[in-house]
Amino acid sequence: MRREKPKTAVFLLLGELLRSDRLPPVTLAVVALNVVVYLDLFEEIASWPLSAVCISAYGIVQQRQWLRLILSPFFHGDDWHLYYNMVSFSIKGRSLEQRHGSVYFAVLLAVFTVACSGMYVAVEYASYWFLGNRESLDSCAIGYSGVIFALKVLTTHDLP
Repeated sequence: MRREKPKTAVFLLLGELLRSDRLPPVTLAVVALNVVVYLDLFEEIASWPLSAVCISAYGIVQQRQWLRLILSPFFHGDDWHLYYNMVSFSIKGRSLEQRHGSVYFAVLLAVFTVACSGMYVAVEYASYWFLGNRESLDSCAIGYSGVIFALKVLTTHDLP
């Protein structure tokens, strides 16, 4: 089943971004990419169900669908999921990109995107092996929350 089409939260997100200080280029590009993916503006991926792009240990390891490690963070379940993730990301992104520079921040996001997805798969497998929880291999996750959490850790570390 495809997610709901945009409602109030997408417009609130756009209003929030227009009202705030100018976003640095990488932060703006990531927010724009997330919005474009959510609005199904890429014709090639508009028909993909969320179950085809979510982080899933079975899909990634058993079926060797490695692209899920990169795609899943850019898909969101509904407009409020997108709104909260992108508002939080824009705050952290503005701070970190200005402090560390755009190139470093872009590399950091790429590393965090793959690392957070990989960590999710590792936790799913650990749950399966140590707890015998077969359902954990079939669980599915989407959204930028893992990357945002990693950025929060970095932001907290950088504070005096």
